[in-house]
Amino acid sequence: MTTIPATNPATSQPLLPAALLRRLAAMLYDGLLLFGVIFTGTVVLLPFTNGHAIEPGNPAYQAYLLGLIGLFYGWCWTHGGQTLGMKAWHIRVQTADGQMLSWEQAGLRLLCALLSWLPLGLGFLWALFDRDKETWHDRLSNTVVVRVPKS
Repeated sequence: MTTIPATNPATSQPLLPAALLRRLAAMLYDGLLLFGVIFTGTVVLLPFTNGHAIEPGNPAYQAYLLGLIGLFYGWCWTHGGQTLGMKAWHIRVQTADGQMLSWEQAGLRLLCALLSWLPLGLGFLWALFDRDKETWHDRLSNTVVVRVPKS
């Protein structure tokens, strides 16, 4: 695994945990990008449906979309620890010991993030009360989201 800096190179201070509002802003940004990924992924399927719409609730299509979402986050988190939204908001995901995520860790983090959303986002709101500003999925996947200094 690749080690990534655990401290700010300019000040040699430890990287600070990312605040919830910064995380939510990055998720909003990534949601817009994900819309484009899903739209493009659906357009790619049209030749296979003779241009007809895919029926709502189609389990194969839903699994395909979940796979696209998994690839989007998995690729970004295992190749630099940042989605485009995370780059814009200067945050990065890494393991608790400062390593890049593996595909297994990225998958676990994504599944745990779904659990954090299920009870009305309580798993995310937990960061407001957690001493380390971590969400449920941070804790369950042994990952952290840190602020990255502006370059």
